[in-house]
Amino acid sequence: MRRGEQPLLRTQLLRWLADPLFLLLTADTFFSYWVALSFLQRAYDRSLVEIAREVSLHLRAIDGEVALDLPAEAHRVLFTDPIDQVYFEVTMADGRIVAGENIARTRAGSAGRGRTEAFYDGQVRGAPVRIVVLNLEREQRSGRPAATIRIAETKVKRNELAREILLSVVVPQVLLILIAGGVVWFGVVH
Repeated sequence: MRRGEQPLLRTQLLRWLADPLFLLLTADTFFSYWVALSFLQRAYDRSLVEIAREVSLHLRAIDGEVALDLPAEAHRVLFTDPIDQVYFEVTMADGRIVAGENIARTRAGSAGRGRTEAFYDGQVRGAPVRIVVLNLEREQRSGRPAATIRIAETKVKRNELAREILLSVVVPQVLLILIAGGVVWFGVVH
């Protein structure tokens, strides 16, 4: 057979080795990025839950209604962030806002079975935010009625860290693909 009719054995071996290797490393890159993002999301979500729980400690019952008794210093500590905007809303069980500003609700934003908090994405003042909903049962001891706390945070820090994670995952994987491709090429050619 002539060279023009069939690819060289080297070329065919190189393709057999390089194509699956490239697909494997590309899949690994996407999977690693996805795992890193899920850990990032959980870490930031936990901080939102902690803010909501701290707000819940400052809820009081006044004349059968829920009232927020949050000192200015505590408000500043909880809701001031140098990068993101943090918003809150405290509502009675019937949906009346007691404190904060209106944060969009979603059907998916209700807590699941056995859970007091739930997370969803939404918008506040036109900015994309991550929202936690903390549902509080009526507290017998203090007489505080049932309430719902929503904490929303813009996604600037999350997005910056996601870009950093993407670079820290993709750059080494691209280098690994290039090195592996060079080794395969060198092994097939020599």
